[in-house]
Amino acid sequence: MEGSKRRSFMQNSVVLMLSLLFVKISGLLFKLPIVSLIGATGYGYFNSAYSIYLPVYVLALTGFPAAVSRFVAAEHSMGNYKNIRMIHKVSLYFFVSIGLLGTAFLAVGADFLSSAVKNPNAAPALLVLSPVVFFCCLMSVYRGYYSGLSNLYPSAISQAIEALCKLVVGVGATYFMLQYGLERFEETGEVFGTAAQTREEAISLLSPYAAAAAIFGVSFGAIVACAYIILRHKILGDGITRDQLDSPEQSVLSSKAVLKKILRVGIPISLGAGVMQLSSIIDNFMIINMLGGIVQNNESLIREMYGYGADVAASAIPNLLWGCFSVTLIFYNLVPLAVQSFSQSAIPDITESHVRGDKDSIYAKVRIVVKMSLLVALPVGIGIMSVADPIVKIFSADTVAETVPILRIMCVAAIFSALCQPVTSILQSIGKYDSPVKVMLIAAVVKCLANLALISVPSLNVKGAALGSCVSYLVLLAILISLLKKYTGIRFNFIKMLIPPLVSAVACGASAYLVVSLLSDRIGNVGALVIAIVLAAVVYFLLSVMTGALGRNEINLLPYGKKIAKVLEMMHILR
Repeated sequence: MEGSKRRSFMQNSVVLMLSLLFVKISGLLFKLPIVSLIGATGYGYFNSAYSIYLPVYVLALTGFPAAVSRFVAAEHSMGNYKNIRMIHKVSLYFFVSIGLLGTAFLAVGADFLSSAVKNPNAAPALLVLSPVVFFCCLMSVYRGYYSGLSNLYPSAISQAIEALCKLVVGVGATYFMLQYGLERFEETGEVFGTAAQTREEAISLLSPYAAAAAIFGVSFGAIVACAYIILRHKILGDGITRDQLDSPEQSVLSSKAVLKKILRVGIPISLGAGVMQLSSIIDNFMIINMLGGIVQNNESLIREMYGYGADVAASAIPNLLWGCFSVTLIFYNLVPLAVQSFSQSAIPDITESHVRGDKDSIYAKVRIVVKMSLLVALPVGIGIMSVADPIVKIFSADTVAETVPILRIMCVAAIFSALCQPVTSILQSIGKYDSPVKVMLIAAVVKCLANLALISVPSLNVKGAALGSCVSYLVLLAILISLLKKYTGIRFNFIKMLIPPLVSAVACGASAYLVVSLLSDRIGNVGALVIAIVLAAVVYFLLSVMTGALGRNEINLLPYGKKIAKVLEMMHILR
């Protein structure tokens, strides 16, 4: 069977990266029309619902699938196939229970939680989002299980299905909700029972429901993707053969022992992931509240800074700026997502090497993971930073003055955040589950203090939250790297490893900026961006090879890597 073949780390990374690339492109095609349809204010409701939902999602879903993946990989390395099946059975019951609790918590508490973050209009979106916890919990059993078997194809396909359904249904439902609401307003002068004097007021009243309609696409995508991966497992199985199950040389664990192991590994990882989400929770609670005070005391300065006229009410400015900050997160998340495939693929491979006590294998895999993460995170982050202006002009033209400076700062934070992911995964793979949690708590405190200090500066206002993210993630990355060296005994010069891809990434960003500057007035921002991205990618790849950032070993690990290496040799680029 397909699942019976153990795939290499780089094969899994490439498969997952392609899947995540499709997911992110679909996500952009989903969120950017949503922003255009519901505006920054409506997107503020959308993002507030997401910010409340994410900690519940992370606590329920991040640690336990990773625990299942690590547990399955460890048992597979020892040939305990009966235990692998027991892990699947126990985790299924456990995840269903967690999913039901999470969904009930969000559904019942939607009004209270939305009011707690000073954005009560986010309640409809949060209510519609609540079922996602259950279906994603159920789906994550299978994703973690297949990941532990080093088969990321089922996860990749289910993620692509989820993203496609979210795009089609979410955008369609949002458009339908706005059209229906405006038609009712023109007929009755009301929006769902509330009188509106103007079309603009009607759109404002419709925004919470339009945000909920957009969220419906997320829920629908989760349901369809969950159905796919369950049916796939029923039809194709997991690739474990009857002979493997009947092998006599196996140690068999009870269901109680399996659950204890999942909890022992999963709880620290979930807590660590939950602490990581404290950054978004802190922003959700602090930004709007602090901006309210800043606008109250410095209204004329804020209006002059962003060009707000009398048509923008002072009371609406804090949520509007929060919405602009939320828009930057769409692009910010591209950077950690680009590295996510290396983080996920590293867990089963490094776990197996750790169980075998193979230090040489651990060192080789750690070095590949860190190096490949640098090679991906730097050009994506610097590239987005270099073309921030045309990107925002295309997708959120009304908020360029607010959004572009935030996005440029957030790109720096995104690079630090992306590099934290693989290091955290490596520490978890070698059994150091608690250490990342403690470090992330330190980073969360730093984030909170930085926000208090920086957002309160009127000239910085919402940009202070972006600067706070830079500071907190830099602190987090520095401590995680020191822990990695301490617990693995690996000694590598991180700065030396950083310089070649950084030089290549800066050249990549410069070429993208130059192309956009020269061509945007002639062929438009969209055409200029497409050409800039293609040219920047080529420049980065060639410079990475020439500077030694991307060596023969890394190229050979890529699909068709040996053929690519031969072509580069013929061009006298690779020596």
